[in-house]
Amino acid sequence: MKKMTKTCSIPLILGLIIISVAARSQNYTEIGTGTTQNTMPVYSYWNYSWSSLIYNHNELGAAKTITAIGLDCINGPKTVTNQKIYAKLSSAEIFASAAYEDPLNNGYVLVYEGDLTFQTGWNEIQLTTPIVYDGIQNIVFHWENRWGSTYGPIFNSTLSSINNNKNCGSDAGFPGAGSSGYLNPYPGSLTNTRFYYQSSGPATPNNPDPADNSKRISVDTDLHWELGSNTTTCDLYFGTDPANLAMIGNNLPAIQGTNSFHIDGLLVDSTMHYWKVIAKNGNQQESSPVWSFKTEVVIDEFPYFQGFEDSTVFNSWPVESAWVTIPEYSWYEMDTLSFSGNLCAKSFFLNSNIQAILQSPKVLLPHNCLIRFNWANMDPMRVAGYDTTYFEVSTNGGQTWSTLDYLSPQSPTDYIERTHSLDAYAGNNFFFRFRYRTTNNSNSHSVFLDDIRIEEGTVGLPEIGAGNDFRVYPNPSHGKFTLSLPAGFTYPVCLDIYDLLGKQIQKKQITGSGEVIDASVPGSGVYILIIHAGNKEFRQKLIIR
Repeated sequence: MKKMTKTCSIPLILGLIIISVAARSQNYTEIGTGTTQNTMPVYSYWNYSWSSLIYNHNELGAAKTITAIGLDCINGPKTVTNQKIYAKLSSAEIFASAAYEDPLNNGYVLVYEGDLTFQTGWNEIQLTTPIVYDGIQNIVFHWENRWGSTYGPIFNSTLSSINNNKNCGSDAGFPGAGSSGYLNPYPGSLTNTRFYYQSSGPATPNNPDPADNSKRISVDTDLHWELGSNTTTCDLYFGTDPANLAMIGNNLPAIQGTNSFHIDGLLVDSTMHYWKVIAKNGNQQESSPVWSFKTEVVIDEFPYFQGFEDSTVFNSWPVESAWVTIPEYSWYEMDTLSFSGNLCAKSFFLNSNIQAILQSPKVLLPHNCLIRFNWANMDPMRVAGYDTTYFEVSTNGGQTWSTLDYLSPQSPTDYIERTHSLDAYAGNNFFFRFRYRTTNNSNSHSVFLDDIRIEEGTVGLPEIGAGNDFRVYPNPSHGKFTLSLPAGFTYPVCLDIYDLLGKQIQKKQITGSGEVIDASVPGSGVYILIIHAGNKEFRQKLIIR
């Protein structure tokens, strides 16, 4: 593994005097790493509400002055008005009852009052009165919500088995003195919270990429994070066991801002990975939280077969599907009209996006492979021209797609097997998809798909008519190619180039074998070359990269 970054140093000069001061860095302690959704502490299921939460001293660490707190919102932007936050230190680790805390009479201090807007992600709330934490007791927050509306922010939280949180709500008015709510209410979790403070040591590493708790991360990802002030070097830890991370970068040079680390090779697919960064400056150091991400599922064992008998292709619970449908549920499993077995895939012919996409997981595709699949548009009420299904491939992670085939029969068809060479697309970032286009008309009818195979082999290119073959090289080509025609042709002959939709792209007369052709095609993809020689016709596929 290699680290690619740089360091920089800027002296601070004011006028003619060099001033040496102890710079203060922004740090935070983060409690909670879960992804359980919870509306606390705002608790906006109700127009008016309160909630109380206890954060344990074992996780808060040493004494510090807390100047801000942070909450991890998942549905921003959300604005809530008339919020009050109270805080106090306490030796209690759980609440003895579900009763209202009555903060004005029980030792709480008002640390924030006003309106709040939460964006998606971590949000800092600057406290008007800092919390002087002693490093011994627990911190108790009591939050009062007088917004007068519902459906506010939702936050990430971590499951809890103890009564370290409680809440109460009402639509009629604020449930104050004398009210009682619920201890550790559904979903039984404590809201993830950051406690911000300043120190003379390195700032807490922040903003991980891949983001914390993210999914479907590429197996060839690199790691990125931000470092703040007072940091000269850092250590990087990584692994699949959060309790036993291995150091993969020692005393890496650090810059204030984004730092990067390149991981050689590919990560294990469909696996949780954990990592943290320790910022250092001499004998002072500051650790980030342990971040996590889950890698994508990849197809890397061949021959590969998908007959849609595995329901996890379309059902995302409890196992998240590695296949993607866009829009969601626009393709689904069908228990009739399969090509083989009991199930097949079927597109839904009416959808607001006018198209339905079924996309594969990433394929780590070796050379000399081909793909076979069976598709059909067999409804007896089918009318030509109202729907088309495209088979498309991508070698750049889905940024752009090339069409290799399409199904748009003039009349209903039974299953048709199609075979395509994938040799030109070999690599570690290959995807394929089936894209169904519809006019959202009653004359449109769903397409059926079954028995997808990727296996080693080559594909013979089709030829129409009897007679000798011709060769095209190089193939794939970047636009220019040479035609090699066998003896016996009477020149000139006519060359037509068509795309897979049947549109003529170019027409040219060929005066002899070995002629170099500059194909004026609109982009990369598969094209059909047709040679007209007398009353015979010959075809070849040409791949343009």
